[in-house]
Amino acid sequence: MKARMQPGALRRLSYPAAFDPGEADADRSGRHGSPEKRRACRKDAFTRVELLVVIAIILILGGILLQAQARARTKEQATRCISNLKQLGLASAMYSSDTRVLIGHGGTNHLWLRTLEVQYTNLHAARYCPLAPPRRRPSATLQAGDAWTAWTWASASNFTGSYAINAWMYTYKDADERMPDRDKYFSPDFADVSPVTPLFMDSIWAEAWPRAGDVPARDVCKGDLNSGMGRITIARHGSGLVRKKSRLVPPGTSLPGAIAIANAGGSASYVPLEKLWGQTWHRGYQAPAMRPP
Repeated sequence: MKARMQPGALRRLSYPAAFDPGEADADRSGRHGSPEKRRACRKDAFTRVELLVVIAIILILGGILLQAQARARTKEQATRCISNLKQLGLASAMYSSDTRVLIGHGGTNHLWLRTLEVQYTNLHAARYCPLAPPRRRPSATLQAGDAWTAWTWASASNFTGSYAINAWMYTYKDADERMPDRDKYFSPDFADVSPVTPLFMDSIWAEAWPRAGDVPARDVCKGDLNSGMGRITIARHGSGLVRKKSRLVPPGTSLPGAIAIANAGGSASYVPLEKLWGQTWHRGYQAPAMRPP
């Protein structure tokens, strides 16, 4: 005869050993468990303020990294520009050494670039400042450059470049129709050329005849094609105006920035725009006590 089990005993046997009905009731009393457990969860999680602080730190570090990259890129471009001008200066010195004369103008379809490339072929990249590359679509006509764009000499040779020659270094017989001041041209045998005489420099045009009385360009991002100093008073380097379309400088105001210049002696350096009038640009040049306003 089977023993009859009490109903209460059946209910007790139906619960697992690890199950505590009292604990289940306690869990149902709060959505996230006891107050102690809720406080522990909040302590381990990020608050909104902490998350915003982390994001702000990441943004600051990113900005510092971008600035460092920009400075490194600017330094690299400056080094390349100086190197390019030194290459042009070296090619000119080799040409003068081989021919015993200065570079001639060469005519509309020749230009000084062609003169040097005929003798020394590896000059294509050296004609461009990294900050003033050629236009994507070269002009079909003569077109001046600016502080950030190369000039275009549209002719049979279709030359472009970012630099100018100091045109007082041309042999006079090749350039007299463009600038007839014969007494300012250097001797063809370069006997009166000083090692610090500027030879090549940043410019909005392929050639420049700077004079002591020339006024600077009023817009140092565009330059001024109508005067020798106007062609080279562009804030291409050291001005913080990279890619700016315009920067007007009122008369009497200090000129920002600098250009790179290669001298006849083979050196190259950056010269602030304010000090351009202190260079020995042509034979008999006398620097003014104050630059023209």
